[in-house]
Amino acid sequence: MKENTKKRKGTKKQKITKKNARKMTEEKWESLTLGNSFIFSKVMLNEELCKKTIQELLDIPLIDYIEYIDVEKTIDIRIDSKSVRLDVYIKDDKGTFFNLEMQVRDTKELSQRARYYQSITDLDMLEKGQEYDEIADSYIIFLCREDVFKRGLYRYTFENTCQEMPDVKLDDGVRKVFLNTKGTIGQLSEDAKGLLDYIEGKKSENTFVGQLEAEVAVVKSNKKWRAEYVKQYANDRVKFKEGKAEGIAEGRIEGKAEGREEGIGKTIRIMRALTINDDVIAEKIKEEFELSDEDVQEFFTKATKG
Repeated sequence: MKENTKKRKGTKKQKITKKNARKMTEEKWESLTLGNSFIFSKVMLNEELCKKTIQELLDIPLIDYIEYIDVEKTIDIRIDSKSVRLDVYIKDDKGTFFNLEMQVRDTKELSQRARYYQSITDLDMLEKGQEYDEIADSYIIFLCREDVFKRGLYRYTFENTCQEMPDVKLDDGVRKVFLNTKGTIGQLSEDAKGLLDYIEGKKSENTFVGQLEAEVAVVKSNKKWRAEYVKQYANDRVKFKEGKAEGIAEGRIEGKAEGREEGIGKTIRIMRALTINDDVIAEKIKEEFELSDEDVQEFFTKATKG
C-alpha cells in the first residue's frame, strides 16, 4: 500500500497544469537576460542596437538602415515540411539578409540546423518570385554560450571553398557564423567582446553593453510582451509534458503540435536526413521525450520501417 501511495504522489508531483506552468513562467520572466531568445528578439527590435550588434559581431561596414522581415518569424515552405521559427530575420540597405539566433546550449546539430535554415530562407526568397541569380547574400548567425567547435575562437565564419584550392571560393553569397561567448582567440572589437561577455553573464563597463542592458529592462517592463512570453512558453511547457508537441523552448527539437508517436518518428527522420549521427539523435529524443532505452530503440525501429 505504501508503495502505491508513493507512486501516486510521484505522479501528482510531475503533473504540470496550465495554471502552475503559467506561475513558473512568470517567475522565470524576472530572471531572464539577453541570453534568452525571446528577450533577445525583442531587444533587437531597437533598430540602432540591432544594426550595431550585427556590425560589431561580423566586423562589417556601417549599415545605414535595416528592414525587419519579421521577428520570431515562422517559415513554412510546404505543409509537410519542417517549420522554423527565426529569432531575428532582417535585411539591410545593401539587400543582404541576416538571421540571428540565440543559442543557449550546444544541441550537437547546429551545423545541420544552419544548413537547413539557409536552405529554407533561400526557398522563401525564391517563392516570392526571384530568379536564382537574384538570391541575396545572407548570413546565418548563432550566438552560442558553448564552444561548438572546441577551438577557443570568438568567431567561426564559414564560406564554401574549393578543397583542392582553398583560395578559390564558390562565391554563392552564403556565410554561416558562430559566435562563442567563451572564446579567447581572435580579433573582435571591444563592443563585440563586451556583448559576448554580457550574454555570458559577466559584468561590463562597456557603453554598448550599458545600452543593451537598458533595453533589456525596457523589454521586461513591457506588460504586453510579458503576457506574450507567459502565454507562449507556459502553454508550450504543458504541451511538451503531455507529449502533444515537440516544444519550442531553447535547445529543444522544434516541430509542430502533433501526436507523440508521430512527432518522435518525424523528428528521427528529419535529423537523419540532416546526416546527424543516430547516437546523437537517440540521446536527444531520450532527453526531450523522457524515454527509456527500450522506447528509444522501438521508435528507431518504427522510423526505419516507415
